[in-house]
Order: sequence, then C-alpha cells, then structure tokens
Amino acid sequence: MTPKITIAIPVYNRQDLISVAIESVLPQLGQDAELVIVDNNSTDRTYEVAQSYVASNVRVYRNDSNIGFTRNCIKCIECANGEWLRFLMSDDIFLPGALDLMRKIMRSNPDVDILFSKGTNGDKIADRQHRQEVEIISAEEYNTLQRHWRYYRFPAMPNAYAIKTSRMKEMVIDELFLQISKELEFGHCVDYLMLAYNARKSKRIAIINIPTYRIAIHDQEESFRYRNNIALHLSGDYVVVSQMYAPSFFEKFYFYEHALKIYRQKLKSCFKQSIQTMIFMSIDFFKVMALIILSHLGILSEKVYKS
Repeated sequence: MTPKITIAIPVYNRQDLISVAIESVLPQLGQDAELVIVDNNSTDRTYEVAQSYVASNVRVYRNDSNIGFTRNCIKCIECANGEWLRFLMSDDIFLPGALDLMRKIMRSNPDVDILFSKGTNGDKIADRQHRQEVEIISAEEYNTLQRHWRYYRFPAMPNAYAIKTSRMKEMVIDELFLQISKELEFGHCVDYLMLAYNARKSKRIAIINIPTYRIAIHDQEESFRYRNNIALHLSGDYVVVSQMYAPSFFEKFYFYEHALKIYRQKLKSCFKQSIQTMIFMSIDFFKVMALIILSHLGILSEKVYKS
C-alpha cells in the first residue's frame, strides 16, 4: 500500500539528538505513513543510531559523501513514496497529534495542495495572533501575504509545511529551482524556496494555527551560528523573494521592515554574537539595498518564475 504521508529527516552529525526526533514521529506513523532518514555521510554515529530504528515503515539511507544540505533534502524527496511529504529537522520534534491533525485536514479538504502549521520553541508560538484552528485560503491570497508578512505569519521552517510529493519531485528537476538553490550558499533558505515555489503552483492552502512541532534551541556550532546570522537569513530570503515574487520597490522595504522586527529578539539573545551579527548585517544591508535600487532602475534584471 502506498503511504499517505512521508516524514523525511535529512541529518548530519546528530548522534545525540536524532533519537529524540525519530521517537517523536514513530508513535504517530500508523498504517498510512512512513519515515525516511537520509544521513549526509556523518562522521559520528548518527547513521548507526538511525539504523537501529529500521522497520517496515522506517527506511534509512547514507550518502557516499557529504553532498550539502540542499542536495540532501533533494535526496529525501527522491526517496519519498508517500502522497504527501513533510520534513522534520534532525534536532526538532513533532508534537503529539501532529500527523493526526494533518490526516483530518487532508480528508476534509481534498482540494488543498499545501498544509502549513505553526511551531514553538517551548515558550512562544510563531504567530501570536489568535485565529481559528484551521484556515483555508487561496494560494493567491497566500502569495500576497508573503510579500508583506513573510516573517510574521509564515516563518518557513522545513518542519512547518507538507506538500504533495508529486509536486516536490517535479520541483527538484526544474532548472529554475536548481539555479536559485545554487545561489543559496550553505543551503540556507532552501526551505523558503521550496514553499514559495510550490505555492506558486497551488490553488488552496491550509494554515494550522496551533503548533505541531517544536524547534530545538541548543548550542551546537552549526545551529547556533545559523540561528544568529541575520545577514545570512536576509541575503537568502532576498534571493527567494526577488526570484519568486517579483516584489515592487516598496514591497522590498516591507520585507526588510518585518525581517528586522523578528530578528530583534535574536540580537538580544547573545551580546557578543549580536555585535558580530550587526557588523555582517550592516555590510549585507547596504549591498542588498544597492541591488534593489539597481534592479528598480532596470540596470539589473530579475528572473521571475512563471506559473
């Protein structure tokens, strides 16, 4: 039987954290879901730990070499057999009932193409506004909201959305997707690119306004550096916004206004890291502002996805 849902975990060097992620998924799989784990040639015991969970509905793969985060996500997509695909980062967890809520929405809304949900870091939910548990909106409305509210209502964590697997498989062989993903150094913001790409090809999107996953906050080097590098986030998101949405000159300033509001809390989290981040952000800010102005004047062209 073809599974309804594939949960995919791309992982690298998470021997101490991967078990928690896996065990948050296993009780929720049931008879209609599978778990796919792709180890990106870890140098620790991550692969061995993951292998210990292999079962009829749990498959584990290991890359021959480290192919980078983006390519590892693509490998997860290629290995998925489910009708729907949802990622889970290897240091995060699904909250109890997350998959059952997905199943409920899929049954009652067969015309929905994307399921988007909120997350929590244990203290705060990504969206503070109080709304009904599930909203169904058109993709056109979603894409309009993304222009102005990307960071407030739609923090595009890989854990946050489920997309039809057939669409994801089409995406990873699309030349535009591959071209833009290469511009995202270190694989940052590829999650946002995948969401934006598929939203442009969708009709209706379900937004779950309650948390279905929890983000891990820890000090492992890569996670800490990425979480606090505002310049990296902004530069990657600007690549996606300009390529996918062709925002107007003023809409690009909305983008920065909301981005800076969200990242304000990150600046408070670690003073030393904040100073370093501010230096990098200042350099990148002026660079991207120059690109915006040149683009607006027509000196630079923007390649925009045509649905």
